Amino acid sequence: MLGISIRPNFDHPYASLSITEFWRRWHVSLGDWFKEYVYIPLGGNRTGNVYVNLFIVFLLTGIWHGANLTFLIWGVAHGLVIVVERAIRNKNWYKRVPSLVKWLCTTLFVFMAWIPFMSPNLKETGLFYKRMFVFSSKLVNFTWRFFLTRKILIILVIAAVLAILGRFKLSEKISKHIQKTYFVWIKYVFLIGLLVLSILFIVNASYSPFIYMQF
Repeated sequence: MLGISIRPNFDHPYASLSITEFWRRWHVSLGDWFKEYVYIPLGGNRTGNVYVNLFIVFLLTGIWHGANLTFLIWGVAHGLVIVVERAIRNKNWYKRVPSLVKWLCTTLFVFMAWIPFMSPNLKETGLFYKRMFVFSSKLVNFTWRFFLTRKILIILVIAAVLAILGRFKLSEKISKHIQKTYFVWIKYVFLIGLLVLSILFIVNASYSPFIYMQF
């Protein structure tokens, strides 16, 4: 919009088949910074112990987000999984694991790890996990209908369509076959419509500070 080309900072991270791949796609600029100024000076995968080097990087990634045990646990969890992935990535049995299973395991771990990341303290983290896995009407005072509103449904449908188009680069493939002016117009009218819709959602929403302002 401003005429400035900026490198994409997120590359469909939730399509990742491993936590290692997730960190190649998630917050790319932060990952590159830690790689250049921490991982490589430690020796990278050439000198020293690569497992220790990897773990230190993610330990520091957790601390970088804040001086709180929740961030430390989040960083340690990612570091441990990445160390394990590094150790088994060339094993024949691991290569035979179906992509769908890898994606499900990766996504489940990432979402479970976000809970301590977003919690103010360990007590809240434990309570959140308890509400998820222990069935009790005393723990939760609302139903799924609390979240599944018309607005959320609209957002989910739009997000699903755009995620599929982006993940499989379908829009580029379609544009190659339909080299016509009206297709370009449809594309930009759709994007402008999404921009207006996004602004309306932001205006009508409650104030939510940008999460990275605190780090």
